[in-house]
Amino acid sequence: MKTLIVDFSPVLYRWLFSTTSSSINQMKLKKGENGLYDFSKYKAIYIHKTLDYITKFKNRFGVDEVVIAADSSPYWRSDYWSGYKYGRMKNDESGIDWKAVKKTQREMINLLKEASTFKVIDLSGIEGDDVGFVLAEELSNRGHEIIVKSLDHDWVYNLKYKNVKYWETKHNTPNKRCGYVEFNLEDIERLKFEHCFYGDKGDYILAVNAFTEFSPEFKEVYADKIAEGLTPLKVWPKRHEVDMGFKEKHANKFPELTEKDKLTAWKHPRFGAKSFNKKMLKENFTTDDYMETNPIHQLNFDLNAKIALPENIPEDIRQDIIDEYDNSSVTLDAGKLSKYFMDYGIMDLVGKVGLF
Repeated sequence: MKTLIVDFSPVLYRWLFSTTSSSINQMKLKKGENGLYDFSKYKAIYIHKTLDYITKFKNRFGVDEVVIAADSSPYWRSDYWSGYKYGRMKNDESGIDWKAVKKTQREMINLLKEASTFKVIDLSGIEGDDVGFVLAEELSNRGHEIIVKSLDHDWVYNLKYKNVKYWETKHNTPNKRCGYVEFNLEDIERLKFEHCFYGDKGDYILAVNAFTEFSPEFKEVYADKIAEGLTPLKVWPKRHEVDMGFKEKHANKFPELTEKDKLTAWKHPRFGAKSFNKKMLKENFTTDDYMETNPIHQLNFDLNAKIALPENIPEDIRQDIIDEYDNSSVTLDAGKLSKYFMDYGIMDLVGKVGLF
């Protein structure tokens, strides 16, 4: 059995931004009085590009089955870290009508689930990453030949399993390199360590030195408390109970924080592999040395590992994903697919219904 596992969320957003940009340029779209572009003007193009992309990869790889790994919020990781994916779509000035987009994305997921032969794993609180990590391991153990397709580089972690290949498409490089990517086990373990050490900006997983220093504003307002022995570790005790900006749960402890939106408790450090490696070379120390310089470093690392690494996906979630895969219906409803495509005038996909 040859199986293609597609991380669907990056596909949805890749084509959303692409079709929005091209529609603005080609259709000369203007923002309405509400500050948004009229999504209905290019909705059909978005649906066409997104779903056609999946069929092309099915054809390219000649697979026996396609698994669609969908996202469904709120995510279970938010129970461990309330800042998880904090700020996505925040202060958005793109003009995208997110309400209409989300409705259309849900339409496509439901259509594939109900009318295609694709196995759509769409469970509340579970992300595409969870589906990809769990099924790559499970299906590898069952003897499947597996191709994982994602724009998220974390999916290379799946290469540790037998008969798993990772296909990568890079659109921002001069030669737009595409192909299978190879990593040995040592490389994979290094990437996992760096993920927990440096964090992940996209998912708002913070670096190990986050929450280690109060902001200058906080120091000014609470100088007396700091003089009395208030430390970051005393404020921090359980990071998943800390809300960004300390606006609610810490209102009684630090009332001024609720009155000044710009006042935050933490100084957000600049921290990345490039700057840290320079520091290591200059001062002759290692990541292990750095982890020992402050107890918060290890606490941050452990929490990042809990929410970022595939081996720490809770067992009940693993079983839900496997059960959903085993019980998924794979019956083609050509009539339902054709009607949906014709309703939007996507005649190209009407002729490709058999690929679904």
